[in-house]
Amino acid sequence: ISYKLTVKELFLLAELVHKSIFDLHPKLKLFINYWDKVSEILHELNVGINWSAPNGLLINQKYVHFDKITIFYQIFSKNKLVTLQKPTSKINLRKQKSAILPNLIHSLDASALTLLVNKLIINGGKIPFYSVHDCFASPANNMPLIKIYYIESLTDIYEGNKILNIFENDLKEFLDKFKDEKIAFNKKFKAPTFFKIKKPILNNKLMKYLKESFNIVI
Repeated sequence: ISYKLTVKELFLLAELVHKSIFDLHPKLKLFINYWDKVSEILHELNVGINWSAPNGLLINQKYVHFDKITIFYQIFSKNKLVTLQKPTSKINLRKQKSAILPNLIHSLDASALTLLVNKLIINGGKIPFYSVHDCFASPANNMPLIKIYYIESLTDIYEGNKILNIFENDLKEFLDKFKDEKIAFNKKFKAPTFFKIKKPILNNKLMKYLKESFNIVI
């Protein structure tokens, strides 16, 4: 049996999913507001958003506006028209805001996988290991070892709000480069902080839950 959803029903479904996510994770709104504020600050300076992934990769997100260029040409005595898009140097705030969280999460997931692979290599784990983006696979007999290193990798990234502190410090250091800009002295553009999000930190109770959840997954 198949059922085709209308546009109205799709929007209703999206609203329900959206509400469920924020009901389960109320702190998520603070996190989103933080990056919206970051996007607005850097948009005023017309620069991209920079952050350091936990695996050491430096990332710059810079979506810009495009100008449309219309070209007329003639082929076989017929007039043709084609529209091209030429990138400008002006930052696109809407795209910056909508893309920052997906790109940020992708970088964190990819970092966890990178740290996992590094731990396997450093500790001599010569085992079949296959990965695509942030997913991985290996024969079942290797999973107990992989489980240990994967949990360690997640702990390296998230325990003690380490990653939030890195994001915050990276932003402040980046804004320091614009001290000579008038915008930098405007109180409106003071660098936001994560202070409302920083509790609770990753504690033993949460780690226990993480381990139990991972057991279910594998």
